[in-house]
Amino acid sequence: MFNRKKNLSATKFRFSFLTTFLKANNIHRFFFIILVLSLAETVSPQSLEWRELPGIPYTGGRYDDLYFVDENTGWVLGNGEVFKTTNSGVTWVSYNVVYSYRSIGFFDSMTGIIGALNASVPLIRTTNGGVNWTDVTNIQLPKPRGICGISIANENIAYACGAYFDSAKVLKTTDKGLTWTTVFNDTSMARTLVDCYFWSLTQE
Repeated sequence: MFNRKKNLSATKFRFSFLTTFLKANNIHRFFFIILVLSLAETVSPQSLEWRELPGIPYTGGRYDDLYFVDENTGWVLGNGEVFKTTNSGVTWVSYNVVYSYRSIGFFDSMTGIIGALNASVPLIRTTNGGVNWTDVTNIQLPKPRGICGISIANENIAYACGAYFDSAKVLKTTDKGLTWTTVFNDTSMARTLVDCYFWSLTQE
């Protein structure tokens, strides 16, 4: 059985680190690579490998983020589009989004959120697997001017932070992204934020 917490958390963490590094250093072009994880429980960390996918959805620029809910279904942000795969990255379907985005996360195969670089609408949400996206309007004021990082903690709870060009804020949702409250805005501890990651609901 696919262990989401053991395998996908490691994937999200490693890619978040890579994405943060790329954003911080203003690297705009890189090959799309994905961490291939063996489904066997006995595989050691040394056996993990990076491999370029033959059917990458876009080669003309950078990718901003990705998120997989299981070993088959995942989404990637790039080139003003959301790309979705249901066969472990072999093929991809694209969906247009309105805003300039930075991050993505899904609570399940249908419900997900995207962090946008938009002061009026920093978050958008889907309930049909990414086919359509709507603005998230129930966000505690003052809103962040953008959301650069998203961390899905469980099937209902997520955190979002940003923006890299504005005062640091961390938002939290407990209803799959419908409503958001500010849980951190102490600029004496952090001037700006690019990404965040929660391993559990008790350890941050």
